[in-house]
Formats: sequence, C-alpha cells, structure tokens
Amino acid sequence: MSLLTRYGAASLAACKSKQNEAQDAAREAPASAAPVANEPATSAPAAPAAPAAPAAASTATFDPQTVPVSDKALPAFPYLATPSSLDPKSVYTEKDLEFDRVFVVAREELRPVEGKVFQRKFFLHELKWSPLAAHRNYQNALKALGAVRVDRVHPHDDIFVERNGGDINAIWRKMGTPSLDRVDDPEAPGYEQWLLRTPTTNIWMSLFIDQGQVYLQTVEEKAMQQQV
Repeated sequence: MSLLTRYGAASLAACKSKQNEAQDAAREAPASAAPVANEPATSAPAAPAAPAAPAAASTATFDPQTVPVSDKALPAFPYLATPSSLDPKSVYTEKDLEFDRVFVVAREELRPVEGKVFQRKFFLHELKWSPLAAHRNYQNALKALGAVRVDRVHPHDDIFVERNGGDINAIWRKMGTPSLDRVDDPEAPGYEQWLLRTPTTNIWMSLFIDQGQVYLQTVEEKAMQQQV
C-alpha cells in the first residue's frame, strides 16, 4: 500500500472515531442539557365552585284557585250556624270586625288573610258534645256549603312551629286563638281550616277546640274601606 493510501485510510478512521465519540457524548449528556421544547403554559388555578343554590322551600305557596267555586246557595255572613239546640245566651262573640288580618293554615303554610272577621265560641258540655261530635257536625255542614278543608298540618306540629318562628304562642295569636288543645285523634283534629270560594271572594272558616270550647271563625276576604 502506498504512503498516500495509508494516510487517507488513517484520516477516515480518525474522522469516524471522533463522530462516534460525539454521538456517545450526546447520549450521555444530562436531560437538563438538552434543548427545552416549547412547554405548555402553566394552568391557571381552578376557579372556586359557585355556592350551592339555597334549598327550595319545604312547602309551596298555597293557591286558592285549586279549590273549586261553590255552586251552592249560601246563607248570610258568617255562613256557619251554631247548633239549633244551643241557647243563644251560651254563644259568646269573641270578634266582630269589619276589617282585620288573621292567619290561617293552608296546606302547610301559615297564610295571612284580610277582610271581615267574626268569631264565636260555645262550650261542648252545653250540648253534651265530644270533640268528635263537633268535628262531624261541622264537617258535614261545611261540605254542604261547598267548602273544602285545606289544612294538612296541625299548628302543634314541631316542624311547622319551627318554620314559622319557633314561638307557638305567637302563632296562636296570629291565628286568633288563645291556645289549642293537642288532639291525637285524626277523627277529632282539634283544628280545621276550610275554604269556601264564591264567584266574588274567598271565605275562610276555622274550627278549633280549646279547653272544652268550640271556636268558629269566619274571615271573608275584602279590601279595607277607607273612611278617613
């Protein structure tokens, strides 16, 4: 082999050796030395979750329109009679107002009603009646007028009381009664709220029993008449 040929071969071998060394060095270099690719932008922190919507009210507002209009011929205000065998002197008028506000129980709602108010009471013992007898007598009389019973909870109910301020005495005052007997017999509930609808107004009639007395309360919805 000529000197020139040997020289060329040696140069080529040296070049290949340097190339291999360079490739090995690249492979062994730490990752931090490698060129940094375009990194995605740092994610923004997640927005805080929106506060949960408040829970829906436990009871919907009562709509009197759900009660049909009575087609019966109605007696004069206060629409409900006292027992015919009861001495009129034994019937006591507690309220007789042209305009006031009274709260009634409609479904499970304590509802304000405004209008003409008339409230009477008499004692069960005057008729030798039980609470059941009072309930049955007035249930039949109210149905005959076309009234519909609308209460679904007794005013003594703990959840009802809590939902309406927690003070049962304040609730009674709003309803127009000094107190109410706690009656466990569903056939003699001790409190009943009836609604009688006419083509022109709503008439709310309450029956409640307290300490052996029967209270009859009628509220005929009407606007206050300005007189001053």
